[in-house]
Amino acid sequence: MSSKTASGQPLHTGIGVIDSQHQTFFTILNKIRKKTLEGDSSDLSSFIEEIHLYTLYHFESEEIMMQKAGVPNLEEHKKIHQDFVEKVEELKLKCIVEDEDLVQDMTDTLESWFVNHILNIDKRDLEYVKNNS
Repeated sequence: MSSKTASGQPLHTGIGVIDSQHQTFFTILNKIRKKTLEGDSSDLSSFIEEIHLYTLYHFESEEIMMQKAGVPNLEEHKKIHQDFVEKVEELKLKCIVEDEDLVQDMTDTLESWFVNHILNIDKRDLEYVKNNS
């Protein structure tokens, strides 16, 4: 998979299941963006909940894989994940209460964080997984 963001940054980690999960995250994020741009808020809350639940699922999968490989800075990685989950939960609540402009801000924030995380944290730690599994 040669997954890239809108800015063209390569997000390929070399671990198929993780790359596939990253792609699914961006697919859900794009559904939210599309709904917002169309002014259709009918399923917006369900998509926001979907990205929240998918984030939890993905992080758990990734952490289990890293634990099995003995990634040395796993606790740091888990803390970064937990901070992001808290951010998603905060944004989820704000989007329910506030307006669609906030949903756009949320998707931009989530994408920016996720891309940075993949490029700087996941690639580093998943390289360890590839070399030690």
